[in-house]
Amino acid sequence: MAFLAQPPAAAMHAFLASFLIVAVAEIGDRTQLLSFVLASRFRRPVPILCGILIATVANHAVAALIGSWLGAAVDGGALRWILGLSFLAMAAWALVPDKLGE
Repeated sequence: MAFLAQPPAAAMHAFLASFLIVAVAEIGDRTQLLSFVLASRFRRPVPILCGILIATVANHAVAALIGSWLGAAVDGGALRWILGLSFLAMAAWALVPDKLGE
């Protein structure tokens, strides 16, 4: 684990920088639209934003735990192939146009 071999200040700086970048990136898109709609409808923005923040942090914590577990359970070479194929599958899926619902 190269992350733990770094001095504590450098490790904390890397952690906080990546945490803030992901937090800012994740607040956009549908979450931002949903928070605007909920805040304007219920006129209580603070609990809504706190709930979105808690849900986002919990989502990323679970994803990090699963990723850590998979990283320890799967060989590095196999993991590279799995990740590469999953990225290609997501790219192919993104190219499929949406269809209007009923």
